[in-house]
Amino acid sequence: TDLVWTVLRRLARGQSPAHPDNEHLHHLLLRAGFGVRAVFVMLIGASLMLASVGLYLDRARTPDWESFALLLVTGAALAFTCSRIHGYVRSSP
Repeated sequence: TDLVWTVLRRLARGQSPAHPDNEHLHHLLLRAGFGVRAVFVMLIGASLMLASVGLYLDRARTPDWESFALLLVTGAALAFTCSRIHGYVRSSP
């Protein structure tokens, strides 16, 4: 999701999708004041949580379209979170 968000953000700015920047979620969390270990734990925790939800949905025989809709909602939530963090770290002294 971070990759898709990054590509869309760069295209909206008229940049090449391959143009490097430091606006990935982990960079934003580091600039927000979290340490490397804290960011690592947050990302691993989020990955484990989302993997658990995915396994639950699979075992519950959730229709694919519902799982995909949840993926889109999760992606939108990540994009919103990244934009909020970006605004916070940009306005911080």
